[in-house]
Amino acid sequence: RSLFETAQRITAMQLEQVSDMLRRAIEAFEEGNLERANTLLDEIAHEAEHHMAQLESDRNIVHKDIEAFLLQAKTVIIDLNFSNSERNNQVAAIYAKADDWAHRSALPEEKYEVLLSEYGEFLCYHTFEYDKALFVMHRLASIRERLYGLNHPKTATSYHRIGDIYFDSEIDFNKALDFYSKALNIRERVLGAEHPDTATLYGSIGLTYDRLDNHSMAEEYYTKELKYYLEELSKYLNKDGIMEIA
Repeated sequence: RSLFETAQRITAMQLEQVSDMLRRAIEAFEEGNLERANTLLDEIAHEAEHHMAQLESDRNIVHKDIEAFLLQAKTVIIDLNFSNSERNNQVAAIYAKADDWAHRSALPEEKYEVLLSEYGEFLCYHTFEYDKALFVMHRLASIRERLYGLNHPKTATSYHRIGDIYFDSEIDFNKALDFYSKALNIRERVLGAEHPDTATLYGSIGLTYDRLDNHSMAEEYYTKELKYYLEELSKYLNKDGIMEIA
């Protein structure tokens, strides 16, 4: 069976372009000269170690290039020598290239997270390409789920951003509510109801219920948001109700 499987692999290789040394190893095997075949394959294996070392070196260089792309995107965004459309077109091309290279070079997820976060924010707030932004932000959420788990503030932030896209684009208010609720579930448990990020979500959920014409639920979440801000405001009031700011 091993010989049969090897023969099948050799047949497949013969249909491909292979190196001269591998071709000679295949010929030696077919002639029954296993010693010659193994000698050539040992040499190929030795060269392969060099190729892999070079590949790792090249990959590290590409990853540094991707970091340069991200810096370039930031500098172009603030360059007033271009019109808004020119800046957006250039930055969109930079991020698209960085994303493609990151995928092809197996960029570590810790760095890919940064790339997708910046790319998604750009698509949301500069070009308003919501379909592309959703695709990028869903990928970012998946990476954060793997890196941090399902109960982490960064994961919640991804869910919040996805909800914002569904809301701002008016694609699907129910989906916006689903993602806001997922984010809120994490923030209430991890950060608490008194955290500003949690309060922001109360407002987002209230707005979404408003758009769904569920005004009683909207009022419930607006009230939660208002309670937080009133409590924050009270920290700056003296006993006479006058604001004091240091």
